[in-house]
Parts: sequence; C-alpha cells; structure tokens
Amino acid sequence: MVALILTPEHLVDALRGFVAMQKLLVKAISNQASRADIGLSSITDELGGEWSVHMHGVGMTFKHISLGYVVDIHNHMSHPQLFDTWRIEEFLGSLSAGTQRRYRKEIGNQTVDQYLNGLVSNGVLSLKAPGTFLFGENT
Repeated sequence: MVALILTPEHLVDALRGFVAMQKLLVKAISNQASRADIGLSSITDELGGEWSVHMHGVGMTFKHISLGYVVDIHNHMSHPQLFDTWRIEEFLGSLSAGTQRRYRKEIGNQTVDQYLNGLVSNGVLSLKAPGTFLFGENT
C-alpha cells in the first residue's frame, strides 16, 4: 500500500503522498517515542511499513526498510504538512530509476524548485516561507 501512495503517475500526486507519509511518520514516531527511549532507531507506521530512523539536528530521516523511500522531516515535526525543495529532492532520489525518469520527464528542463514554484503560481501550493511549501486549501 505504501508504494501506491508514493509512486503515482503524476509528480503532484507523489508530493501529496509525501505529505501523507510525513504525517503518518510523525504520528508513528509520536506514538512509539512515548513508549520508548530517545534512542529509537526504527518504527512501524500504521500501514505496517518498517522504517529506520536517524535523528539529526532538530529533525529526523526515515528510510523505508524494504522499499528504500527516504522521508526527511527537518524542523516541521509539529507541522508535517509543510515540505521544502531539498526534502522533495531527497525523496525523489530514493525512488526507483523508472519513477525518477517519469517525474523528470514531467518536470522537463525545470529544477524541482522551479516546478514547485510553478505549482504556487497555479494555486496548487502555497509558499509558507522561501522554499517551504504547503498544499493549497482547495487542492
């Protein structure tokens, strides 16, 4: 089920999947951290996915154990609906080569940042701070 969330045909839907996964992981880490030591090194999401956890600075990097997806949440643990360009690039780089090619074709000659800012111009995303995005209320 995780693969269906994170590798849809269109990149904008993959972004929605990324945000959904961030929310799922923040919920899982909150639930499991309340019952574990700070040194938590893996979690299970509510879909049964196993993730390794690496704490860094003020955030965490999650890597799906069997699928290899990387979801890095920096300083927005209390607002997992937010994402930034670097974390999207990190996530996209963790997808299969075929999926990466499909999304690269969709982006064309733009950078990921230009693509995301284009979604802001189209009203799909809102810009919360330079380089930090949120899906619009009606999307």
